[in-house]
Amino acid sequence: MLQQSPVLKLFRKNTVTKCLALFSELAEDKANAKNIYAAFSKTRKLGLHKDAPHRQCPPELLRYHITSSGDEMTPLSLRVCLSHEETQASIDYRTGESKWK
Repeated sequence: MLQQSPVLKLFRKNTVTKCLALFSELAEDKANAKNIYAAFSKTRKLGLHKDAPHRQCPPELLRYHITSSGDEMTPLSLRVCLSHEETQASIDYRTGESKWK
């Protein structure tokens, strides 16, 4: 079958790696980061759960709403640093399509 082809597996791996590198580069541009994140956030978060080899993606690519940030989304890497400063043992989270659902 075509899905089991070694060439297709290599193509998929290289494509995901290049996409993650591009998203990391785009995350540095604060002006466009919000728009890009709005367009691709669902698929990126879903991809983390489904694609085991790339599960260790850079944490600055994952942004979440936190109670102290209001409507701004905070990178997961910053949230982990904040929880260590506050001597917080764990990070609680809710899942859903938006923060209101």
